[in-house]
This record gives sequence, structure tokens and C-alpha cells, in this order.
Amino acid sequence: MSTNWDSFVHTHPRAHILQLSAWGKLKSEFGWSTTQVTLQRQTEIIAGAQILFRPLPFGLGTMAYIPMGPYHTTAQIEKPLWEKIDETA
Repeated sequence: MSTNWDSFVHTHPRAHILQLSAWGKLKSEFGWSTTQVTLQRQTEIIAGAQILFRPLPFGLGTMAYIPMGPYHTTAQIEKPLWEKIDETA
């Protein structure tokens, strides 16, 4: 998934290093976990977000963070993307 995800990020008009899988890998060394949520048309990613998760102190839950994202290109895709992000986070 990370190769397809990184290709999608690189070609998006708002591409940013903080949405690349390498950023998620680096953050994993500091207590974060990462997942990528995508919407696809056949095998092509058309929208998505890399979500970083980190446990809060004292068992207060988990913080979810989407740095410089999510990525979508049309308003019609935005709502379904946020719904999928909500299901994941």
C-alpha cells in the first residue's frame, strides 16, 4: 500500500512530505502508529489521508492527527472520505 499511497501523494496538487509513508515510519520510532485511509476507483486512489495515532498519557485515549491532509480533488469525494476517516479513527 505504501508505494501506491506515496505515488498518489506525489501527484496530488497539495503534495506534502508529512503525508508520505516515510514520515509515518519515522514517527513510529517516537510512539506513533500510522494508517492510510483511501477511496479508490477500481485500483486508482482518488482520495485519502495518512492518519497518525498516539496514545495519550494516563490512559485518556488516543490522539489522531492528519498532517497536511486529507487529500481529495472534488467536493463530492470530501464527505465520503471524512466518513471513512471517522470510521477508522
